[in-house]
Amino acid sequence: MDRRTPSLFLLAALLVVPGTANAAEDTKPVAYRGYEIDVPASWEVIDLDRAPGTCVRFDKHAVYLGHPRPNPECPARQTDRTEALVLEPVENAKPTTDVVTRLPSYVAKPTQLPNEPEFAMVVSAAGVLVTVSRGEDKAQIARVLESGRITPDDSPPNP
Repeated sequence: MDRRTPSLFLLAALLVVPGTANAAEDTKPVAYRGYEIDVPASWEVIDLDRAPGTCVRFDKHAVYLGHPRPNPECPARQTDRTEALVLEPVENAKPTTDVVTRLPSYVAKPTQLPNEPEFAMVVSAAGVLVTVSRGEDKAQIARVLESGRITPDDSPPNP
């Protein structure tokens, strides 16, 4: 065995490890009115009832909980679209998109996602409307939605 062989194995191992770490992204659970999903740990969670003037922005990774208010304090222009969610009660919800999917009462996650950059789905079992913004990382938003589950807990949101 050549003296360089152990060094090459070590170098190869170092090159492989970072790729594996990125594949297993850290997540955190976000629960809202009996519907729970796992989102990347880096995403901000914003309770719109506690911060009613907040602008719902689809140009940053975030989960917004509650009904967006009319006339929020938004910047003049938002930039590119990325992955973000709004979870709100179905009652009095005003979908911002024409693409709305209604999930059966026993289902918490979609079997297929629309190709639109923005769409909504009604999680009937929890009475929650989920508005989805999808940027370039379609796989990430698919993982988030596939983690969806119905929980017996109907407590206030946990931002």
